[in-house]
Amino acid sequence: MPSLQNDDRHPAYRKLANQLNSLPQEFPATSSGVELKILASLFSPEEAELASFLTVQAKDSKEMAALSGINPQQAKAMLRSLLKRGLIDWERVKGGFGYKIMPFVVGFYERQAGNIDSAFAALFETYYQEALHKSLTKSPSSHRVISVEKNIELGVEVLPFERASHYLEEAQSWGVLNCICRVQQKLVGKGCQHTVENCMVLSSKPHAFEHVDYIKTLSKEEAYSVLHQAEAEGLVHTTANSQQDVTYICNCCTCCCGFLRSVKEHGNRHPVAYSGYVAHVSAMDCAGCGECVEHCEFKAIALTVQGQAQVAQNLCIGCGICTLHCSFDALKMVAKDPDHLQPPPVTEGEWMTVREIARRAQEDYIRSKKNPL
Repeated sequence: MPSLQNDDRHPAYRKLANQLNSLPQEFPATSSGVELKILASLFSPEEAELASFLTVQAKDSKEMAALSGINPQQAKAMLRSLLKRGLIDWERVKGGFGYKIMPFVVGFYERQAGNIDSAFAALFETYYQEALHKSLTKSPSSHRVISVEKNIELGVEVLPFERASHYLEEAQSWGVLNCICRVQQKLVGKGCQHTVENCMVLSSKPHAFEHVDYIKTLSKEEAYSVLHQAEAEGLVHTTANSQQDVTYICNCCTCCCGFLRSVKEHGNRHPVAYSGYVAHVSAMDCAGCGECVEHCEFKAIALTVQGQAQVAQNLCIGCGICTLHCSFDALKMVAKDPDHLQPPPVTEGEWMTVREIARRAQEDYIRSKKNPL
């Protein structure tokens, strides 16, 4: 990680911050300017200047050199260094290798789990509380919940995008890295006892993670083990809010996850897009033991005065964790009423379009309130 002594007042950091904030995922500015300190701890001023010319459309190093006015060899070396440190992304372009911008969250922040220290963790916490938690919960969310498959009601069609196993089977490479959220929270003196190394990454390319320092390569069987261990710990599977282009599966808790923390800390009821299922209690089988109540992080289950579990469907995110902790098999996941289903966008590009439209509409609304006719 670059030195925290980089001067965050350098104009290159504001330039990069503005470029990141132009993305659908956003990188909101704060009155304290803490977001610039975050960038200064990750990028040198020269790197920030170069990265500010990156877009979601990949460009090769020669094009980047021309745009930024940097020597081609120097531009190539800096881009490779940024890529190796997980700060930018890449894809194949005509004639070779192209580089593109990566959002802060979900993006290059998650790739810093092996590098951050307590100073950086404190900066992130300040940024989260000042501004980031608001953008993480905007609609459509960046994340969506995938239900546990084991206890979905028999006879219910489970669509591919609702199954974590679909993405594991579709992948050609599997990997795991430390959960940045748990690492960050422990560094600021908070956190939990859940497993740290369970943030899963997937790729359609064989051997994709074998030379990536911050990712541990897994076999498909080992990837399933990570998934099932997370379920046993009561962690919620979340992934990108699209049906395709899924490259990760997070295993989240409300005590550390930036998205789910907003439920407890800021009262947000929709930090992630809910799955297509809700928990249902069989009154005949429920013994009123309260196990499900204890394991629901979202307070969607309560015991009635008659001593039976009852699910508030508007609060149930559809994760299915409660069904794994019912000793009497009284809980199943049932499909939502079709009228209440909202399938995720098909591709990441479609999600970005929908998010951008929603963002611009909100900005127009705010401007109209400030400047009424």
